[in-house]
Amino acid sequence: MLSHSHQALFVHVPKVAGQSIELALLTDMGQSWQTRAPFLLRPNNDVIQGPPRLAHLTACEYLELGYIDCATFDAYFKFSFVRNPWARLYSEFRYRQALGVAKYQCDFKAFLFERFPVAEDDCYTTHRDLYRHVVPQSEFLYDQHGQCLMDFVGRFENLTQDFAYVANKLNLQQQNLPHKNNTQQLDSKAIIKRTVKKLIPNWLLPKQSPIDYRIAYDNEMIDWVAAYYAKDIVNFGYTFDK
Repeated sequence: MLSHSHQALFVHVPKVAGQSIELALLTDMGQSWQTRAPFLLRPNNDVIQGPPRLAHLTACEYLELGYIDCATFDAYFKFSFVRNPWARLYSEFRYRQALGVAKYQCDFKAFLFERFPVAEDDCYTTHRDLYRHVVPQSEFLYDQHGQCLMDFVGRFENLTQDFAYVANKLNLQQQNLPHKNNTQQLDSKAIIKRTVKKLIPNWLLPKQSPIDYRIAYDNEMIDWVAAYYAKDIVNFGYTFDK
């Protein structure tokens, strides 16, 4: 999200409270979720212009694709948030499974070893970005030389306090982070999905594993995620348990 009003660039790592943060910035500008498109929060049909959803541009892509020039990039406050890789991936799995995405209608281990998204899964017609959602967090925030391009990287695990720092830095009128699923801010498709879910008995909804991500992993799965997200573990200091 590029906000010239705040002189800020927010790099949205998927499944790390990004929509709540975007909504906070929009609200501070007197905008709504329905008017978010001018801030690079919109679908994209052209692979040359970035991912299927521009909200998930990497820091390098903002520069390389011309959404911001180097001088402005250097001058603006650049921030992002990261999350425990094991928790983030399990959250993504549960999210897609609940939405009924076919690839995710399996147990978590089968998803990791047999159905894990690849770049070809991203679709510029439906704007479904399955692969972009599992890209390592470091690829969003670091350049090819291993340098972090952010001025501040908050943590999902410390979201309230870290967002308060961002809110103070940007002089936001509201210091508290809004809930991303606020019904008044949802578009019509999302409202319909929520309404349908309320009408369907729980026993007909997709079965979900326990909320505690640690219960969903065995040692083989822990090691697989550790290898796939090795840079994230080094760059952000995460371990499986915390």
